[in-house]
Amino acid sequence: MVRNENFELDLGIGLKYLQGIGIIDIRAENGQLEGFSSLSSDFQIDYQNAEWQPGARLTGRMIAFPDNVGSGFGIDLGTNMLINGSWKIGLAVADLGSIRWKGNVYTANDGSLVDLAVSGLDNLDIISGLEDFVTNSGVLQWERTQERRLPLASTARIGVGKLLGEWGELGLDAVLPLNNAVGSLDSPVIGLGADLRPFRWIQFSSGVMFGGDMPVKIPAGLSFIVGNGTWEAGLASRDLITFFTSRNPTLSLGMGFLRFRF
Repeated sequence: MVRNENFELDLGIGLKYLQGIGIIDIRAENGQLEGFSSLSSDFQIDYQNAEWQPGARLTGRMIAFPDNVGSGFGIDLGTNMLINGSWKIGLAVADLGSIRWKGNVYTANDGSLVDLAVSGLDNLDIISGLEDFVTNSGVLQWERTQERRLPLASTARIGVGKLLGEWGELGLDAVLPLNNAVGSLDSPVIGLGADLRPFRWIQFSSGVMFGGDMPVKIPAGLSFIVGNGTWEAGLASRDLITFFTSRNPTLSLGMGFLRFRF
């Protein structure tokens, strides 16, 4: 941490231990269909016979404390700069690391992609639809393997902000994918946003987000501030458009009721 009258620099690092209960990665590239899957035994799926295991049933223990089939570590690195008390610059790299999948690991390689038509997971009963993808009665023939290590979906983030006194802030944010891992963004995501504080006790937030092969979204939030910023409570949505149209809906609602600041 470095600070003087015109410049502030803060550095941060985050370490996280990760556990995985399931992954399905199926890719069609260069005319070939390949897949990798590892699911917790709590899913109770028999890969070879393409059916639920005999007597399979979901219990409270499975929901609250599912058996993991993967573990690993991730690292986040970041820095924030404040210049002349009004300009903010942030740089960060997130999710450097990997997960080692070692339980119920199956792979399917070199399947010919001639004609594939499936309805997909088109209902809320996701577990029932898994057999179309992860069992030998589905689109691939699976073979058991020992283990597999997969990198995390690493990203780089760059942000620039301008403080407008005590009543607001403007910002530009860009998230860039660093690899082609499972869950990676297809392309950079750009966001423009603003916070408006007409009074010390309330803050309105909104902006626009686009990129990543996703439709344009308009996030918005409302926060109530008590004790000069020590306590906060608020709610937010990642996309206001979804409340006014059925095209590309985004079901999102975030609520926070307690935040400590020191």
